[in-house]
Amino acid sequence: MQADFNQETTLGTVTSAPAAPPVTHFWQLARDQVRVLHDSPPIQRAPRQHPLPLSWNQERLWQLERLQPATSVHTLVH
Repeated sequence: MQADFNQETTLGTVTSAPAAPPVTHFWQLARDQVRVLHDSPPIQRAPRQHPLPLSWNQERLWQLERLQPATSVHTLVH
C-alpha cells in the first residue's frame, strides 16, 4: 500500500479531527479502581490455638541467628 502525502488539506479538516479523551476520564477510572480495592473484605484475625508460621524474612533471620548466634551482623544496612 502506498500513502499519498501530496494531498492538500485545510485548517478545518485538521481542527475537526476527533480529540483524545479528556484527562478527567483517566482520573475517573483511577477512582473506580481505588474504590474496588477499598471494597475488599477486611482481613480476618487468624486463630491463635497454635503458633503462627514465620514470615519469609523472620525465617531468614532465625536461620542467620542459628548460623552465628549472639551477633548483630544481620542488622547491618547494606
